[in-house]
Amino acid sequence: MSKALFWASDLKALADFYVLLLDASEKARGADFIELLSEDNSVIVHQIPLEYLPEYSTEKHGQIRSDAAIKPIFTVASISLSLSRIDPEFRKPSGESFSYSNYLCQDLIDPEGNVIQIQENLSA
Repeated sequence: MSKALFWASDLKALADFYVLLLDASEKARGADFIELLSEDNSVIVHQIPLEYLPEYSTEKHGQIRSDAAIKPIFTVASISLSLSRIDPEFRKPSGESFSYSNYLCQDLIDPEGNVIQIQENLSA
């Protein structure tokens, strides 16, 4: 299991997205973070400090961030089930699933515009 931390301008919206997408539950909560846990994934959503919020305007909701140097990959039981639980707006940037090794993969964006990938193990 891996752990990923995401900075959020809207802590609740981003945590809610990952709860739905990954079928996760809340493991821990603080004043400025929520830690989520699913069978295969651990995600920490951390509030962006107030002094940096103007740079991360919520008006950019749904826009792909072009400044990210990584793309986190999360394992899910079923891509189609995970996709059915989230807003179709987040199925960008690619609408098509693709195969890689023993996995079916799908690229998505989260409410903060981070490009992520979910993968389903085809040999499980």
